Amino acid sequence: MQAKGDDGEQLPAAKALEMGNEIIKRKWVPTFAAMEGLVNGFVKMPKVHEAKKVVVKMKTRLRGVAVDSWGKIQSALPLYD
Repeated sequence: MQAKGDDGEQLPAAKALEMGNEIIKRKWVPTFAAMEGLVNGFVKMPKVHEAKKVVVKMKTRLRGVAVDSWGKIQSALPLYD
């Protein structure tokens, strides 16, 4: 799954990262599936460093079991950037 715009088209990496950062900055809570798709898309590009930044930011914004879910995503990321 990759990040998609309102029209369902795949977004370029830079635009997807910009949107993800804006969502986090505004303290919006996107669906887990949407953000997981963003992270997985970055890993496939490969832009692992960007994927890790998204995970860290999401973990700082959330509480409870949501943090655990992001921990699982983080542990599945490749160790290299």
